[in-house]
Amino acid sequence: TDQQLWQRPFAHGNSVGHLLLHMTGNLSYYIGARVAENGYVRDRDREFNETDCKPKAEVLAEIFSLAVNMQKPVTDILREQYAHFDRLGAEIEQLIVAGLYTAFNAKQQLTTDVLLAEIQGTQPLSVTRAEEVQSIREWAKTRAVPAD
Repeated sequence: TDQQLWQRPFAHGNSVGHLLLHMTGNLSYYIGARVAENGYVRDRDREFNETDCKPKAEVLAEIFSLAVNMQKPVTDILREQYAHFDRLGAEIEQLIVAGLYTAFNAKQQLTTDVLLAEIQGTQPLSVTRAEEVQSIREWAKTRAVPAD
């Protein structure tokens, strides 16, 4: 329920709602502000102390929207660097996750250079599974709506 989402497990604990705000703030900062340079300004204190407890459906919709909206700027940046960048959404997500681990391990911020290094270390599914990807794309032409 909405109430359960914002209920703290104990006096100094974090509710699931606040942890979701923290995750959203984290992604918005590292991917939006640091990589896509979209001007996002993080309010980390609000992530843990928000008193405007939004309904669960709205919080989840914001997270989904963020995930969808972050793919385009990251993809655009990567395409600027690599003219033939052809990665699927799940591959982009995994490149970002790998980049976050790499940056954390190196005790640095996630940057475009870190993402580019991750790309250089992997082959896209469009290469390793070219026939299957093409088959799925052909199948989808008459059965799906383009995401563009």
